[in-house]
Amino acid sequence: KFSPDGRLLAPDGADTHVRLWDTTTWKPLSQISVSPTALAKVHRVAFSPDGQRLAAVDWSGGAAVFDIRTPTMPARVQTLLHHDQQEFGQILWDVAFSPDGEHLAIAGQNGVWLWRGEQRVAELTTHAANILLFTPDGRRVVWREQLKGRVSLCNLDTAREEPLPKPLSVSGVMAMFGDHQLLHVAGRAESDQSPILHLTDLRTGDSSTLNWSSVPRFLSDVLPEIGFALTQDQSMLALNGVNFSVWDLQSRRLQWVLPAEASPSHSFDWSPDHSQLAISLTDGTVVVWNLPAVRRQIESLGLGWE
Repeated sequence: KFSPDGRLLAPDGADTHVRLWDTTTWKPLSQISVSPTALAKVHRVAFSPDGQRLAAVDWSGGAAVFDIRTPTMPARVQTLLHHDQQEFGQILWDVAFSPDGEHLAIAGQNGVWLWRGEQRVAELTTHAANILLFTPDGRRVVWREQLKGRVSLCNLDTAREEPLPKPLSVSGVMAMFGDHQLLHVAGRAESDQSPILHLTDLRTGDSSTLNWSSVPRFLSDVLPEIGFALTQDQSMLALNGVNFSVWDLQSRRLQWVLPAEASPSHSFDWSPDHSQLAISLTDGTVVVWNLPAVRRQIESLGLGWE
């Protein structure tokens, strides 16, 4: 993840520590242990909206919040869950701050829990959940059940689950698109196994398929799990397959196809100015693509490529 101001990068998924990187010099600033033993990989991290805190969850059931106002000396300010607590089982999958930074939600093997400040205020579900997010107005939490892919929504004012207009199940990553729509993976095309993405209106339950101008072929002996990342202004989308592809969401046209990496990706994220795409690989490598620099190199060849 990039920090909200783009000055820090905190990769997740492949290490037992969270490492903070300076995105100007690309030098490491510090590393953070979530659990005391530091034996479990950090699965997901989240920056607070003001960029002053970093929350992290790991595979052993540990969750903590750190003050990173001095990124060379991060300070643990809150231990949300100990690695030896059994409330969430042994795996925590996701963590997210609300848009105003007042709430923090964690998804794990035994459910979804909500904090406000230092107080745990609600258990939203006891079903295993592996993806969660807040709606842009900060009034609701949306999560995906890990086993069945069922999408649920909870109103923070009542801490009660709200029924969706129509049942919705998703097969992979999801993200809010605008104020009321959910962008999510609906499956793969039979012809070439390319991903199918849907936009579902959470108010009506109506879904539509994103149509692309052209889609790179996804036929491969090993198909990666489908994932995507939206830029902050929701104008661009990065989609992983055999290769990473980058799309303009207004024109639905393909902009880039990036070379395949040596290892599968765990997560990827755009910088706030959407000039850089950081990819965290399962072997611990972090790759950062500077797309304006790549474009300049291509233009310097004089081949007339767009």
